[in-house]
Amino acid sequence: HQNHYVLSFAFGFDREEDVYQFAFSYPYSYSRCQAHLELLERRQMPHFKRELLTNTV
Repeated sequence: HQNHYVLSFAFGFDREEDVYQFAFSYPYSYSRCQAHLELLERRQMPHFKRELLTNTV
């Protein structure tokens, strides 16, 4: 794959009656996520609330 990263995994479909779904997303950095959340917070939309869940030590 030359200079590209490859992600692969194996999955066993062990129950025929179950529904399986997979999702994919492009890499999203923590700083980009924080910037987006700050933008949403500044808009003061009624359906958006952001709270601190916990602190690290």
